[in-house]
Amino acid sequence: MSRSRFFAAAYQRVRAALDSLLVADLHQVRRYLLEPDLRREVMSRGVMVAAN
Repeated sequence: MSRSRFFAAAYQRVRAALDSLLVADLHQVRRYLLEPDLRREVMSRGVMVAAN
């Protein structure tokens, strides 16, 4: 993703920051996919937000 045309200009300016943000986001996605308790908690929050 960091080398896609969409991110190219910003990526060249702030390469280290974007790389660390991408890694952090991927870490959160991995936890969501691998930890059923976390996924249930997140889904319950989504239902509560949608109801309000």
